[in-house]
Amino acid sequence: MNRFMFLLVMTALLPVSTVAAEPGENPNIVRWAEGTIIYRTIEAQRVRAVEKYRLNVHPDGSRTVIGHTDNFDAENTITMIHRVDEDFRPLESMVTYWQGGTFNGTGLFTVRGNTLHGVVDGPLGRVTHSLDVPDGLSIVPHPLATDSWHFWYYDKAKGGEQQAVIYNPQVSPRTGVPVLGHLETGMMTYEGTAEVTVPAGTFATEHFKLNGVIDVWMTGEDKLLVRYALPSADLEYVLTELTQGP
Repeated sequence: MNRFMFLLVMTALLPVSTVAAEPGENPNIVRWAEGTIIYRTIEAQRVRAVEKYRLNVHPDGSRTVIGHTDNFDAENTITMIHRVDEDFRPLESMVTYWQGGTFNGTGLFTVRGNTLHGVVDGPLGRVTHSLDVPDGLSIVPHPLATDSWHFWYYDKAKGGEQQAVIYNPQVSPRTGVPVLGHLETGMMTYEGTAEVTVPAGTFATEHFKLNGVIDVWMTGEDKLLVRYALPSADLEYVLTELTQGP
């Protein structure tokens, strides 16, 4: 080995910095959380799927969640990048979906003002659409970590039943194009506060109900999902691990 190659190899082995970066030093992230959610049956506690996510809260108050669901029970995997503004109104949502060993497509959905634009690339080629949407809107990318954000515009002072408008990128063939979504409406109610214990710990939560059959418990200023339950179908989704910083 000549002298030049020796110096090149030795330089490559040197550490980039002798100072280790501490969590939270990135100026783009003022707060973060990493969690694991398991999907299971309520009665038998049979685990159906595992979801892992990372939440970053940015200096302008917007939030980005990166998540991946390994649903071995339904033989699908879903990967998402989902971004909302400081009030939790959707900005962008990207979803990649596989089912039974087959790629079903990637969808990118953006909300600007009162227009939602959707672009899906998949086995059928590229499909686009645009929809008029209200101020009160959420997107369900299907990993559960962001399902606690559907209630961001619920008016607690008014109370009672209030309309929810949700854009639902389909993992079923309802639209004829896998991953392409449609608007759904439902009713949401606020059920009060509750202390909820799950494998990740005990949390002070707010409890909401969707369409009278889905119960959602969330915690903290980032509205982290603690438990989601659909008793009529014997299904629940619970937080099993949570790490937060800085």
